[in-house]
Amino acid sequence: MFKLPNPPPPKAGVHELADYAELRCWIEHRSSHTRGLAAREIIKFLIQIDDNEINSGCEDNEDVIRTTVGEVMEEIGRRSFDCAGGYPFSQSHSGQVLNFVKPGRYESHKSVYLFLLLSTRMDMKQNRIQEKLDGTLLLEHLSCFVLESYLGANSQSMVFGTASDQTFVERVNSLCRKLGEGNTFKNHSQTKISAKDDGLDTVGWIPFADKSPGQLIVFGQCKTGTNWRDETAKLRPENFAKKWLEGSFLVDPLRAYFVSESISRSNRHNATIDSGILFDRCRMVEHSVNLPAPKMKDIHKWTRSAKQWVKTNFLA
Repeated sequence: MFKLPNPPPPKAGVHELADYAELRCWIEHRSSHTRGLAAREIIKFLIQIDDNEINSGCEDNEDVIRTTVGEVMEEIGRRSFDCAGGYPFSQSHSGQVLNFVKPGRYESHKSVYLFLLLSTRMDMKQNRIQEKLDGTLLLEHLSCFVLESYLGANSQSMVFGTASDQTFVERVNSLCRKLGEGNTFKNHSQTKISAKDDGLDTVGWIPFADKSPGQLIVFGQCKTGTNWRDETAKLRPENFAKKWLEGSFLVDPLRAYFVSESISRSNRHNATIDSGILFDRCRMVEHSVNLPAPKMKDIHKWTRSAKQWVKTNFLA
């Protein structure tokens, strides 16, 4: 598993190596005149770490490495397309050189990509706090905005997770008032409440003008890092309602899952079945255009500090 400040391991997957290429290209960038990161440099790196393997130096291994790097550059091309204008890198016409394109004033979604890249590859237990800002809580606020953007102009959303400054009971009551459904908080088990958010981080919905129950509601869960796959089935809206609401929903809420990692299309099928509507890095970037200035400022601060930590410690 590729985790900063360490370089990718010898058996790193294509998506890990694509993150590595992006990080190197970005961290090593000095000015608009700085050359990009060529595919041959990634090949050289992989050959070096392969020297410690049993078959080091074999011609067959080098052929495999070249094939892998070709797949990495294809993965980068896919990300560029999937980000819908929010990818902060560009490829040469040959597709063999990756260049960093510094986000412009009105390209906040490109900065969001860099935030998500770092929050994927850094240890978010040890390094989530940067400039007194918690990256995991920033992801909750970002996911809330992304969900509302995805649902459309008439939608509404709220942060429910630990990024909210209310107690769990207050958050449930606030959610019921805003939705006009569920009535109020009720602890059906009558035991001590230990839940902080019970897996629910953000909620989005599309209300009707009549304010009657029976609307589209989406419950969302957020995860930084790469160890999210075992958590995909944790959030169950119907179970949440049975445990914490006096009433119920006329239409069961859908599920959504927000992750900072960029997920390959081949892995998205099963992950979506387990998690619901899946927002990976590229999908979040696509729907983060016009992120409010205060939240964008916090993401900039966190990313700038985290980037400096990587520059100081990265064992490239």
